[in-house]
Amino acid sequence: LGKHFNRIHHRLINCEEYRMHGTHTGRLLLDTEFYRILLTLAEIVEYQQQAVHPSTLGKIHLYIKQNLTKPLSLQTICKDCNISPSYVERLFKKYMGCTVTEYINNEKLYFACELIRSAHLNLTEIAEAVGYSTSSHFASQFKRYKGCTPGHFKKLSRK
Repeated sequence: LGKHFNRIHHRLINCEEYRMHGTHTGRLLLDTEFYRILLTLAEIVEYQQQAVHPSTLGKIHLYIKQNLTKPLSLQTICKDCNISPSYVERLFKKYMGCTVTEYINNEKLYFACELIRSAHLNLTEIAEAVGYSTSSHFASQFKRYKGCTPGHFKKLSRK
């Protein structure tokens, strides 16, 4: 970041020199330097955001993984992780290509598929194990995201 601040400082000195010109050309040069300063500030912000996003996303991802067996929502995650819901939604849209709710459902259903393949649990037990309050809600979400019912998936995975 030091190099960015040095560039801004240099440009501010240039601005003072151009301001002293008092001419139309000086004004154009001044405008150009201000534009360059804004671009440099944008680079700094982008650099800082890139450093923050992976750790924030990692924190949320870990939280979701550790709490898959519970009912999860954007509000719960944001409250427990002390992060703004709108910020989290923007992060997920930009970096994950989906909403937080879609991501949670995908993670829960991936875990459910693993349980269906490997565990000797009935579908109601699996629904409870992945944090759905009812097996009917689990079945509708499963069909929506996986394209088949959990029972059909169980039959296919046993073959």
